[in-house]
Amino acid sequence: LAPVPETPPKPVQRVRLRYRKIGPARFIGMRELGTTFFRAARRAGIALAFSQGHHPLPRLSFGPALPLGFSSEDEWVDVELAAPLEPADLAARLARELPEGLEPVVAFDVARSAPSIDATIAGYVYTVDAGTLDAPPAPGTIAAAVARFVGAATFPLLTRTKSGERTLDARALVEALDADASGRVTCAVPAGRGASVRPHVLVGTLLGLPPDVWPLLRVHKVATRFVDAGGESAVAVPA
Repeated sequence: LAPVPETPPKPVQRVRLRYRKIGPARFIGMRELGTTFFRAARRAGIALAFSQGHHPLPRLSFGPALPLGFSSEDEWVDVELAAPLEPADLAARLARELPEGLEPVVAFDVARSAPSIDATIAGYVYTVDAGTLDAPPAPGTIAAAVARFVGAATFPLLTRTKSGERTLDARALVEALDADASGRVTCAVPAGRGASVRPHVLVGTLLGLPPDVWPLLRVHKVATRFVDAGGESAVAVPA
């Protein structure tokens, strides 16, 4: 990822950056994302801090990986710096060097002792749009499917993982589901290390679409919800 410095610079500042991942950038995977941000920082003359040890790496700590093909309004990365820099300046410099579709929105200082991004995420809000399908379902059909889900006590959902297939109760794992007049579905799900529901799998199943069509549903993350100081869930976007 980076040339090994003779003496890896240690961090003096930690900046949390919110960015959008849209358009062509939604096909940048997590591994490539780190390389992309590092190269942009290097071109922008940003003094990144590096990890210590035999293989020093830039201290960039991203939030949980966004599935390939999903777009987002609300992605996060912690950038640790070896020289002080105003957060707004960091965001502006990166904005000039990042490729199309990776767009810094806001940046602010966080204490170096603060919890990681992952540790403070409570959940996510997505929209799922079937309007780009060759034969999109009618908005009324989508609204009726969502109403059935909301009114159900349980909803078995077959998911495929690396270890095989498993059935989840999606009703217990979805905090909110709604459809607007155009048929776009909004889905709120909690974060966690246990079972989770992927929004396109849920909506595809609800609509009775074949599994090979599910990846064609356009999924967009509209918000990341964080746990606030009182332990409650909130969308945290600094002014």
